[in-house]
Amino acid sequence: MIALVRALAEAGEVAVESPPERAIEAVAAAAQAGGGLVPGDREVLVHVARATLAPRTLDARHLSPLRAAGLDDRAIHDVVHVAACFAYMNRLADSLGVAVVGDDRRAWAARLLGDEALRRHDRWAAGSVRGP
Repeated sequence: MIALVRALAEAGEVAVESPPERAIEAVAAAAQAGGGLVPGDREVLVHVARATLAPRTLDARHLSPLRAAGLDDRAIHDVVHVAACFAYMNRLADSLGVAVVGDDRRAWAARLLGDEALRRHDRWAAGSVRGP
């Protein structure tokens, strides 16, 4: 799972500098390479990437891979709601400068993301934190 999180974090780095379709492809490739996924996880990750990066491109055909992976309407509804809530909370935190990883979470964040990704986050956070 840590390998998947790291691959998705790297895909996020690509997404920042890419048009939406390239970013969605990066997430799909990371999910494919991450291993350890249960059936449906890759499809969920790709759908969430599209909903986050290019929501206006979604249509009924984008639900087919989710349904083929065994998700019913309720599960799809839950996926969309969770992704939307995370997107909202991330934008809220970014807008208010809640970006610094506390000392009590640094070891966990380094283990999950890797040292270099954590350093990149710290550099980003240093530029985004707003003072009173």
